[in-house]
Amino acid sequence: MAPDLKSMDNVLRRHLPSAPRDGMDSDGVRVLGQLKESGRSLNFPVTAATQHAVFRKTWYFKTGLAIAAAIVLVAILSVPSVRDVISPRNAFAIVESVDGSVFRTDQGVTQTVAEGEKIVSGTPVRTSAGSHVVLKLDDGARIQVHPESQVSIERVQDGVRVLVSDGSVNVTPATQPEGNLYIQNQRGMVPVNAALFQSARGVEPVQREPRSAFEVVSIRRSAAPAGFRGGGGRGTAGAGNGPLVRPLSPCLRIGVQLDPSRFTAMRASVADLIAVAYGIQCHLPGMISGGPDWTLSDLYDIQALIPAGTTSYTQEELADGKAAKLQAMIQTLLSDRFRLLLQKDSKEMSGFNLTVINPSKLKLSPDQTGAAPSARPSDGLMLFFGNQTLSRFAIAVQGFMAKPVINKTGLSGLYDFYFPMPELAEPLPLGGSPVDFNNRVADLIPHKLEEYLGLKLEPGKVTVDTLIIEHVEKPSEN
Repeated sequence: MAPDLKSMDNVLRRHLPSAPRDGMDSDGVRVLGQLKESGRSLNFPVTAATQHAVFRKTWYFKTGLAIAAAIVLVAILSVPSVRDVISPRNAFAIVESVDGSVFRTDQGVTQTVAEGEKIVSGTPVRTSAGSHVVLKLDDGARIQVHPESQVSIERVQDGVRVLVSDGSVNVTPATQPEGNLYIQNQRGMVPVNAALFQSARGVEPVQREPRSAFEVVSIRRSAAPAGFRGGGGRGTAGAGNGPLVRPLSPCLRIGVQLDPSRFTAMRASVADLIAVAYGIQCHLPGMISGGPDWTLSDLYDIQALIPAGTTSYTQEELADGKAAKLQAMIQTLLSDRFRLLLQKDSKEMSGFNLTVINPSKLKLSPDQTGAAPSARPSDGLMLFFGNQTLSRFAIAVQGFMAKPVINKTGLSGLYDFYFPMPELAEPLPLGGSPVDFNNRVADLIPHKLEEYLGLKLEPGKVTVDTLIIEHVEKPSEN
């Protein structure tokens, strides 16, 4: 008589103590094969009921093992300290609503904030004038960021901290908060306990230095004649009875006047102001990008009062990017009045390396202090750059070549650079423009440099610092 299921269990335990469990189907096949062999040796048949019982027991075992493993895993992850070690929790917020221009900066990249976007821990969010944004934390708390404010969020041991580094916020805590909610500014960190919390206005972070800014700024659309942009080495008068200004350098044609109490810029585009403020010694196409067309075409006359006691700078120091306090004031002007946001970058461009092929042709200036201007030769039509370093001369050449020129000569000291240009006496074709004149100079310069100065322009790829305009607005006039 065939044994019952209980007897079959005893047989399985006796004869198959280490049956592998790599999968239900493969287990069943192996078990049945061994059962058949065992059945022959014990002289009893393996019935369908027996096969079904084996499969059922295998399935019960695997299902029970999976459930047990899941219970253990959930229990482990339910412990906060263990969960944070396995998968650290970053504070984050969702942008619930946006009104106006709002921006975030992540790893040095500034981008516009959009509704529904996720703001991760440590990412600064800044609102411009007249703009608001509402951030919703993962437990439902809401942070309303007021205009001209900057906040970021971060996880702390027992909750979330909202760092208000500029401006102010309104905070509505969650109905069922997951932890404590704190607001921190220069005055300290306080918990949010009330149904609606409003932080103080105008608080600066502890680590921030006072902003460098002009005392009074006047910005007007330029009314100067169309020909007012100056040129290499030529003085330029302001429109009407305005101040006398001259181009900042042979490459930066923006008209600038400096004295200890006033900064004046005439016929300046936004791109010109950016170049001066951020030390771009020669603004070429591609070095400042991303802005609307009016940042190049719209020209402004700017007059600003410099605070008493500010370090005085020369035109040359400003052109060379060595007027730190004044440049910081121009940066503040661009931020406050033009709502400018920039991203810094670098890229390869087609350009030239300036090298020496015959140093005997270079002429050192008689005065190596740079205090006394060099006497200009009277050899007729020429280009002349006196008391200049090779680096500054490379910048001047860059202005004519309309491509980056990098000084690779390795020479120091001040030199007088001049070479005759009788070819420029030929009149331009009818309808010719200043661009045509510059193109003619660019065609002549490589040969002139080799013939008269022993210098060579070697074409190649050069790496230059660039700026990308992320946001800019037209200013309101005074």
